[in-house]
Amino acid sequence: MIFTGVHDGAQEVAQESSRVELAPGEARSAPVGRAAYETETPGLVLYPADLFTANPAAIPFFWTCVRTRPRWEKKFAAFLHGQSLPYFLPQYRTETFSGRKRRISWQPLFPGYVFVQGEQTKSTLKAAAMVVRLLQPRGAHQVEQLHGELKAIWCSLAQGVSLVPSNLPAVGEMCEIMAGPLRGMRGVYERPGKQGRLVLIVEMLSMGAAVEVPGGQVEPVRA
Repeated sequence: MIFTGVHDGAQEVAQESSRVELAPGEARSAPVGRAAYETETPGLVLYPADLFTANPAAIPFFWTCVRTRPRWEKKFAAFLHGQSLPYFLPQYRTETFSGRKRRISWQPLFPGYVFVQGEQTKSTLKAAAMVVRLLQPRGAHQVEQLHGELKAIWCSLAQGVSLVPSNLPAVGEMCEIMAGPLRGMRGVYERPGKQGRLVLIVEMLSMGAAVEVPGGQVEPVRA
């Protein structure tokens, strides 16, 4: 699991959440007449609020990674909250501008995924009608690793670290060029190039051709 973090001096998420609890997806707007419209807190990020702290023995939780229908992560979190099922939906803050108005919103750090505690099955989540597939760790090592990664993300958010998604492909992963003169071309990710650039192996005429493309122009091809 890859993520990047930059401390932006923001107040701790844990403190923000303690002041106000928004329904999942609910926005808190600025008073009428102001130029900025902000959602200061990301709604219900996890349930219960002490999910990662009420575990003095530090026993790793078993987590099920639930793939939801596109842009249904917050609705699924609302369903889980209503069912009293512990979950974690890490989010990051984004800013958009329309004229003189600024809007701050919160988006899933891992688009399409919500992490549910326990060994869930599609039948237990059938009532949500928004589950596409489930991913679960195999063996004690993966259980411990996934829990450690999710707890590290939660700790970063609680300490005021601003996380942003990172879509760096894995070696051998199929990628697509999203911008530039080679837009739409696909190739296999080989290795990182210089200065954060990516090197692709593009198959043309049954032969390989290496091309360096800026990282911002390349995205992994997801199934």
